[in-house]
Amino acid sequence: MYFITALQIQNKLDNLVLGDSRCIGYFETFEEAENIVLNNIGDIEETIYNYCVIENIPAGLYQYDQNAKWYKFNELLEVFKPCEKPKEFQNYVGFGIG
Repeated sequence: MYFITALQIQNKLDNLVLGDSRCIGYFETFEEAENIVLNNIGDIEETIYNYCVIENIPAGLYQYDQNAKWYKFNELLEVFKPCEKPKEFQNYVGFGIG
C-alpha cells in the first residue's frame, strides 16, 4: 500500500525540524496516491502541512520504504511539487506508520 503522510516541517535556527504529522490516507497504487498529493485533493496542506511523503509499505512487522517520494507545498500555486528528502531527515524512515 502507498501511505500519504502530511508533515509540518519548521525551520528553527537554520535546521529543519518535524512538527505535526498525520497519515491522511493509503492507496493500492502509487499513481492514486501521487494524484492526491500533486493536486492537493482534500486540502492536504490545511495551512500547516508544508511537506508530504508517499511511502510504499508492504504488510508485515517493521516494514519501511527506503525510497519514499517527497513533496513540498508551493504556496504560490497552492499545490505540492516533488522535492528531495530534506537532509535533516536522511536517516529517518517510517513517517506514515512509525
